[in-house]
Amino acid sequence: MSHPIFQQRSIATLDVSLRQPQRSDILPPLTVAIETTSASGVSTNQITMPGSDGEVAEDVGALSKQYPEDSVSSALTYKPRPDDVFVVSFSPLCGAEFVQLVVYHILHERAPPSSVLERAAHLPLLEMQGAEAVAIMPRPGSVRTHLHFHLLPQADCAKYIYIARNPYDCCAFLFEEVFNAKKQEWSPEDFQAFFEDFVEGRATCGDYLAELLYWYKRRFDDNVLLITYEELLGDKKPLVLRIADFLTDEGECGQKLRRNRRLLERICSQAWNEGVWESMEPRRVMLEAAAVVDAEKPEWAKQFLKAQSDAMLEKQTDETKKPEIRLNMPCTADMRKRMLGRIEVVAGRNCNVMSLWEWEG
Repeated sequence: MSHPIFQQRSIATLDVSLRQPQRSDILPPLTVAIETTSASGVSTNQITMPGSDGEVAEDVGALSKQYPEDSVSSALTYKPRPDDVFVVSFSPLCGAEFVQLVVYHILHERAPPSSVLERAAHLPLLEMQGAEAVAIMPRPGSVRTHLHFHLLPQADCAKYIYIARNPYDCCAFLFEEVFNAKKQEWSPEDFQAFFEDFVEGRATCGDYLAELLYWYKRRFDDNVLLITYEELLGDKKPLVLRIADFLTDEGECGQKLRRNRRLLERICSQAWNEGVWESMEPRRVMLEAAAVVDAEKPEWAKQFLKAQSDAMLEKQTDETKKPEIRLNMPCTADMRKRMLGRIEVVAGRNCNVMSLWEWEG
C-alpha cells in the first residue's frame, strides 16, 4: 500500500458555474529583463509575463513579509555556480522539498541529517536562508526555491529541476491553504472568485500559468529538467533515474544506479518511506528553530525568527492543534475552458502544456 501522502484525493463532481471575466480584469503584459550568465559572458533576455510594472516589486514585497529582508535581498542577487542544482516549484505544495530529498539521496547515498537546522544546512531554501547559506552548503547538493521565474537567479552553468503540478489541483490546494490560514467557512462562490483570480494571474500566490508556461518552453534546454508532481505518485525508479541522469553532464549518477540496482532500490525505499515533503518549509522551521538556544542558531535562523511577529508564531502553534480543512472541489467543463483559454492567450493556440496531464479540453 502506498504511503498516504502519495494518495491523490478524488475531486467531486459538484457543478459550479463561473462568472465571465470582464476585459478590464485582464492585466496588461509586463516585459521582464532576465540576466543570465554563460561561458561567453552575461546576456539579457526579455521575457513577457502578465502583470503590471509594479508586480515585480509586489512579489519582492510579499517575499519580505514571509522571510527576512536580508535573506530575500541576498537570494535575489545570488550568482549561480557551475555545481548548483536548483529544485524549483511554484509553491511548497508542489513537491520541491521531496525532490530535493531524492537528489540528496542520489548524490550522497544516504539520508540527510534529521535535526531541523542541520538538515536546513544541507537542504537550503534560498529565499528563507539567503545566499550565504547556499555558499556554505555541503556539496554536492541542491538548492530549493519557490522564487518565480522573473526573480530566480539563472545561469547556463547551473542546473534547474522544475516540478510542475496540474494547474487545477494547484489552484485547489492553494485555495485550501488560504482558507486554512483564515480558519473560516467557505462557499462555492469563494472558490469561483479564487479560481478566476488564479487563472488570470491575480491571486496573491502569483501567476502560476505564466510560471508553468515559462518552464514548459524551456523543457528541452540542456540545463533544465521538467518533471511533474504527479510523477512522484507513480513508478519511482524511472523518475529517480531521470533525475540521476540529469545531475551530471555525462550521466554518471544514472549509470551508477543502473549498475547497482540494490542502491537504486534503497534510494527509492528510503526517500519515499521518509514521507517528508514540507517539513523544512517555514511553518516547521519557525517552530523548531524557536526551541533552539540562540548560540546554536545560524544567523539566517535568528533573522527568520526576528522577522516573524509573536502573533504569527502563536498562530502557527495554534494551527497544529486544529484539524485542517480539506475540500472536494470540481473541475468543470467551464473551468477547463477558462484555463485553456488563458493558456492560449499567453502561449498561443498550439501550446500543448496540458498534455503533461490527462486533461480534456
